[in-house]
Amino acid sequence: MPRRQHSAYGGNLSLATAWDWDTSDPHRATATLPFQVFNDTLNRLIRYDAVRRTIKPGLVELPELPDDETYILRIIPAPHDLSPPYWWDRPLTDCGRPFMASDAAINVERQIAAVDSRSVPCGRVRPYALSRLTMDVDVVDDEIFVLRTDGANATYMTQVLSGFSFMTSPEAIDAWDERWREEPHNVELFSGTGPFIPTAIEPESHIHLERRLDGYWKGLDDDYGYRLWELPFLDSITWRILTDPDSIVEAYINGEIDLADTLSWPEAEILADLLPDHIRFARPIRSPIAMRFNYNEEWADNPWLDRRVAYAFHLAMDRDAIIDHLYHGHGSLSGILQAPSYNTWWGISEKELRQLPGFRTDKEQDTANARGLLESAGIGRWQEFRMPLSEEFEHAHPGSAALYAEMFGAKLEVELVVDIQPQA
Repeated sequence: MPRRQHSAYGGNLSLATAWDWDTSDPHRATATLPFQVFNDTLNRLIRYDAVRRTIKPGLVELPELPDDETYILRIIPAPHDLSPPYWWDRPLTDCGRPFMASDAAINVERQIAAVDSRSVPCGRVRPYALSRLTMDVDVVDDEIFVLRTDGANATYMTQVLSGFSFMTSPEAIDAWDERWREEPHNVELFSGTGPFIPTAIEPESHIHLERRLDGYWKGLDDDYGYRLWELPFLDSITWRILTDPDSIVEAYINGEIDLADTLSWPEAEILADLLPDHIRFARPIRSPIAMRFNYNEEWADNPWLDRRVAYAFHLAMDRDAIIDHLYHGHGSLSGILQAPSYNTWWGISEKELRQLPGFRTDKEQDTANARGLLESAGIGRWQEFRMPLSEEFEHAHPGSAALYAEMFGAKLEVELVVDIQPQA
C-alpha cells in the first residue's frame, strides 16, 4: 500500500498564556508553562487520552502484568515502514539515535532517587511517594525493561503517566542537570523525542516551537500498520505571554492569537458579542480551586497539626460565594482534585455533596460547628492566620483576597491575613 499523505499541513498556531516558568528540567518543573512546552516537545512512556478517557501507549506499549507486582514495558515497535521512537538529531544524540529501554530506566531511576546533581534530596520531585514503591528496575534488552514494586498498588503506573514523567535523554541529564536551574530559558538545553523543538523562550514576550525537521516518528496509521500521514500537521507553535484579559481580547480580535482559552466569563461574553460566528467552547479547569494546609511538625506552634482546625476552615468555606466571584456563577461543586476530563478519577455527585457538611447551601450549622472546633482546638477569637495567595490568581480574579479574608474572618472569628506572593 503506498503511503498516503494528509493534505493540510503547515501554519503556525498562536496561543495566549501567562508567564510562569521555573526550570527547564522535565522532572523538576512545577510551574504551568514548562508543562505546556514539555507536552509539545517531549513524550511520556504512556499517556492519557482526555477525549476517550483511556490510557494509551506513548513511547512504550501498555504494560504486561504477569503478576500484581511486575510491569513489563516494551518500546513501541516499528511495523512496516514506520520508525521506532528516536531522539532529536542534536549534538548530544547525534543522528537521532533510537530511544532505548535503558533511556527509560535512567529517567525512572532519577525520579526514584529524588536527589539533585549534588546528591542532595530534591523537594521538587512530586510523584516520589509512588516512585519509592519501585523495588527494582531491570533492563532486559534495548526494547524491554521491567519495573517491580513492593506489593500491589492500583495507582502505581500513574508515576509514568503524570506530568513529571517526561522522558529526556540520559546525555541531557548528565550534561545539564545543574544548567537546567542556572539557565532556565536556554532553548539549547532540551533533548526529547517529541514533535516540536523549542527555538525561543523569551520571558514576558513569547515561546516558539518548530516542527522537528527530521520527521516525527509518530504517525496516524490504518488498521494494517501503514502510515496514513505524518504528525504533527502544524509547522510551529507560538505561546504569546499575555496576562491582561483586555490584551487577550484585543489580540484575538486582531488575529494575533488563534485561540483565546484563558479568559474569564465576562471577556468571553465580549468576544461572543463581537464575533458571534466564532466557535465557543466551555471546559472544566484542570485543577478546581482548592485550599491546602501545611502539616509541618517543625514549625513552632503550627495550628494545622490539630486537624480540627483544617476541618473548621472546610466547614466555613462558602463554595457558592467563591463560584459566584471566580466564575460568575458558571461553576459547580467538586469533591475531587482534578476535573474528570483530565483524569479517570471519580467523585460523588454534586447532589450528594450538597447534603454534606461544608458543601451544603445552608451554612448556619456549619459555621457554628466550625467555631466550636476551633475552641476545642484551643484557638482563641481573632487569632491571626496567614494565607498565601498567588499574585497571578489575584490578578485573574480581582478581589479574591478580600473575599477569603471576609469569608473566614466573619464565620470563624479569626484574623485572616492574605499574603499575595509571586506564583513561583
